[in-house]
Amino acid sequence: MKIYKEKELDDYFWEWTYRAQKMWIHICKENIEKYGNIGTCVLGAGIYINLIPKGKRKPRKYLIIESSEATNYQGSIIWEDGVEDVLKFLKKYDIEADYHPGRMD
Repeated sequence: MKIYKEKELDDYFWEWTYRAQKMWIHICKENIEKYGNIGTCVLGAGIYINLIPKGKRKPRKYLIIESSEATNYQGSIIWEDGVEDVLKFLKKYDIEADYHPGRMD
């Protein structure tokens, strides 16, 4: 997976990240309608990139879209169902990201 530097997080990057977030919101709404609020309550779930923060040498996981930004429901299955599509969407626009499922609350 690509390792980003802060200067690479430009308007292009954030525009496509924002669009991916909107896509994830739409998928979550559809899932709520189909299944209801199902899955476990977790903290820290979301889509991350590897970023070398300014003044640091090693990359760290950096959250670009938090699952709670996609839906306010706590059932993890609601957002996990759309993760693959969101990651493929980002990849199409040369944004390499990964999903982290967080930890159970």
